Amino acid sequence: MSKIPQNNETKISRLLEYLEKHGDLTVVSEKGHGKTVMVQNLALKLTEKPENRVIIFETFPKWINEFSNASYIEIPKEWIVETTKTINIEKAWIEHETSFTVLHGDIISEFLKENKNVIFLINNDDIEKIAFFEYSVIYYFYRHRYDLLRKGYEINQHIYFILEESQNSLDNRILSSKLFRRYRKLFSEMRNMSLHAILMTQRLQDLNTYFRCRTSLAIGKVSLDDFDLKLKRMLQPIKTKIDVLNMTKGEFYFTSINDKIKFPMFQIGKATEWKIDEEPKKKTIWQKIIDAIVKPEEIKKYEKHEQEQFYRDEEDEDQLTEESIDMFDEVM
Repeated sequence: MSKIPQNNETKISRLLEYLEKHGDLTVVSEKGHGKTVMVQNLALKLTEKPENRVIIFETFPKWINEFSNASYIEIPKEWIVETTKTINIEKAWIEHETSFTVLHGDIISEFLKENKNVIFLINNDDIEKIAFFEYSVIYYFYRHRYDLLRKGYEINQHIYFILEESQNSLDNRILSSKLFRRYRKLFSEMRNMSLHAILMTQRLQDLNTYFRCRTSLAIGKVSLDDFDLKLKRMLQPIKTKIDVLNMTKGEFYFTSINDKIKFPMFQIGKATEWKIDEEPKKKTIWQKIIDAIVKPEEIKKYEKHEQEQFYRDEEDEDQLTEESIDMFDEVM
C-alpha cells in the first residue's frame, strides 16, 4: 500500500475527529473513481485506535480480499428467509403481512463476540433481505448500547458501520415499507450511542434523503445529473472554491473539513475467514453402555476394522444395525 502524504494525514485526522464527535459520512462518486479505496484507507486508520470497531457489509467479495485487519463470514441466501403472517379480518379478504427472519443467530453472535473488526459478505440478490440483515446487525448493537445507557454505564467504544452500495438497501422504495420504518428511528438515534455509519453510493439521488441529510459528504467524480439536481444546491452554503466536477481519480472533497484529500491505492492482504468450531458428537446410549461395561482388552479386538464400523453404525441410535447388536451380545 502506498504511503499517505503527511499533509493528507493531517486532513484525515481532522476528518476522523469530526466523525467521532458529530456523526456519519456519505461517500458519493461514479464507479471506478476509488470510493472503496478511500473508505478502506479510512477504515485502516479507524482500526488503529483500540477504542474503535469497524463492521463492514458487502455483497461483492472485495473487502475480504483486500482488508486483512478484519475477519469475515459469508451469509448464505438460506440464512435470510421471508416469513408471512396471515391475518384474518372479519368481513374482509385475507391480508398478508411480510417480514424476514435471520437464521443461525447463535453463529452470528459468536462471530461478533470473537472478532472485533468484521466483514459480512452477504450472498443474496434480494435487496430487501440485504437491507433487513444490515438492519438486524445494527439493531443488535443499538439494543445493547440502549441497555447500557439505561443502566447508567458510560460508552467508550465507537462502532463504524460501512455499507457498500448503500443505495440498494437504503433507497426510497425499500424504506417506505412498514417493515423498515423503524430503521429511520434507529438511524437518527444511533450517533448518540457512538454508533456511526459510512454510506457508499454511486448517485446521491438513489439514496433516501432521510439518511443522506444526516451525514456529511465525501464527493468524488459525480455525474452532471447528480450535481445539477442535488450537489449544486447543497454546496451553496459552504461556498467552496473546489471544483467538484473535475476531481482526479482517488481524490475526494469533504464538506465537514471543507477540503479535499487524495488517497493512494490500497491492498494490505486478505481477511481471515471465520468458521465456528465443530462441537464433538455426543455419544449414543449404546456407546455409553459399551464404554461402561466392556473391558479395555475386549475393545482392542475391534480397533482396526470392526470397531470403526461399530461406532459408525452407532451414530444414529434409532437405526442400530444387526451387526452392532451381535457384537454387543458377543461381548456380553
